[in-house]
Amino acid sequence: MKQEVEEWEIKVDDYEKLSVDVLSKILAEGEKYFDSLVDDHNSLSNKSFTILSILITVLAVLVSFILDKIGEPLSINSKAIILIVFTLLGILSYCICLLLLIIYPKEMMGKGDLPKPINYNDLIKIKKDDQLFIFIYNSIGTIQTKIDFNRNLYQTRIDKFERILQISSITFILTLIVITIIFFTQ
Repeated sequence: MKQEVEEWEIKVDDYEKLSVDVLSKILAEGEKYFDSLVDDHNSLSNKSFTILSILITVLAVLVSFILDKIGEPLSINSKAIILIVFTLLGILSYCICLLLLIIYPKEMMGKGDLPKPINYNDLIKIKKDDQLFIFIYNSIGTIQTKIDFNRNLYQTRIDKFERILQISSITFILTLIVITIIFFTQ
C-alpha cells in the first residue's frame, strides 16, 4: 500500500519579506511535530505488538483445545463448541494478519534529507546570503510533505487498529461464552 506524496510549498507574494530566522523557527516547529508523529507511530506499533502477543496466546489455547478433542466421540454440544472454536480461530487469524500489517513493514518517511538529492549546482547559482534561506525554505516544504504522508499512514494504521479492537472484543466475549459452556457441560 503505497501512499501518494504530494509536494507542498510555501506560497507567498514576496519571498524577500521572509526572514531566515522565521523560516528556521517554522522548520523547527515542523520537526517537533514530525517527531511527535513518529512517537505516535511507535506507540501504535507497541500497542499492536502487545495485542498480537495476547491473540497468539488465545490462538494457542484454542488450537490445543481442538487437538485435545481429536479422537474423542463428540456430542452435538461438543460439535457446536468446536464449530464456534473454528470460527474464533478464523477471526483471530484475521486479526493477527491485520496486526502484522500494522507492525510490519512501516512505510514511514524518515526524518531528515539525504544530501544526494540536493541540487548543489542550483545552490551555487544563488548568492551566498540567500543559500541558507533557500535551503531552509525547501526543507520546510519537505518536512510538510513527510508530515502529510506519515499522518495519512498513521490514520490508516489507526483505522485497522480500531477494527482489530472491535473484533478482538467480540472474540473475547465469544471465547468466554465457549469456556463457560465447556465447564458447565462437562
